[in-house]
Amino acid sequence: MLDDAVWMDLVDPSEAELDEATGGSGSIVPSHVDIGEIEATSRYYEDSDGIQVQLHFLDHSADDVRNINVVFALRGERLVSFRERDLAAIAAFLRRVERQAEPVGDATGIFLGILESKIDHVADALETNYVHLEQLSGTTLAVANPDLEEALMNLTSIESLNGKIRINLMDTQRVVSSLLRSNRMQQSRHRLSEVLRDVESLLVHTAFLLEEIGFLSDAVIGLISVEQNRIVKILSVVAVVFLPPTLVASIYGMNFRHLPELTWPLGYPLALIIMLILGIAPLWYARRQHWL
Repeated sequence: MLDDAVWMDLVDPSEAELDEATGGSGSIVPSHVDIGEIEATSRYYEDSDGIQVQLHFLDHSADDVRNINVVFALRGERLVSFRERDLAAIAAFLRRVERQAEPVGDATGIFLGILESKIDHVADALETNYVHLEQLSGTTLAVANPDLEEALMNLTSIESLNGKIRINLMDTQRVVSSLLRSNRMQQSRHRLSEVLRDVESLLVHTAFLLEEIGFLSDAVIGLISVEQNRIVKILSVVAVVFLPPTLVASIYGMNFRHLPELTWPLGYPLALIIMLILGIAPLWYARRQHWL
């Protein structure tokens, strides 16, 4: 049955399944250590038997979106893929294949279809990230007394996802550029060129999104600074308001024997009036200078 398979998709296979698949296809499926390689030279490999590539795919299975590697081996008329878990982009490709009436095609056609589905999925993730940024911008800059700490944390999440999408696209750009130079992919150059153009346009979009994130980050940090300055200004004025009355109270609270005012019948109310005037005067001056 494996001998007739055009595409073998291995999802976290056991050792026995791995041996059966590699024996039936004649292709080399790399180990988990090889899958973790990130050097540019390890992403694309071509020999007399065929082509082997590693591509980043966005994984949404955890709380934090991340890139995971998927290995594709094109060996003659057969495609072998190796991945650790189910992925949304490949699932979308399978649903599309089930709906269409035409046959899927050969191994190269399947691989290109998966590649196109991956780009569509990345584009959707990028669009969703941009929508979240626009919503955050509206709630931060257009709403009175926004939660700036939460906004800063949300900005960090948006920037992190944008960085992962950008790495994903740059990885795809390198692999597609290598495929375009391969003599084995001559009949697929048009589709590969279309994919490369889509990747380059999405990279421009990630750069624009990064600028927007930077602008909003500066705005949030500026609002935080303004809020902190306002609090410091209020505390400074309060300190100035209470300082002169405290000075008067300290003078008349000294235990010296010869304090003439202590014998005055109106000494106590006079001291209160002086403290009140000295407290109101700095507050009046601060309001007149628009410090409050």
